[in-house]
Amino acid sequence: MNLRVGPIAEWAGLEEFIDVPVRGYSTGMKARLGFGVATDVKPDVLLIDEVLAVGDLEFQRQCMGQMREVTGRGRTINNK
Repeated sequence: MNLRVGPIAEWAGLEEFIDVPVRGYSTGMKARLGFGVATDVKPDVLLIDEVLAVGDLEFQRQCMGQMREVTGRGRTINNK
């Protein structure tokens, strides 16, 4: 997991906050971190619930790119 922290924090745009306890994160920061972790583990099925509603436009674009990558590997996304 230690090898994954840097790339996840970079993708989520949280490099400068990665040592801050999660309880100090905003809702958007938590969504970024959660989505980054969820997609980094290369899931077979990815369930998404309103994650794109809390992010800015750039974050939404990043998420869409990640979702295209997941489906490109033949995986399933369920957006409720």
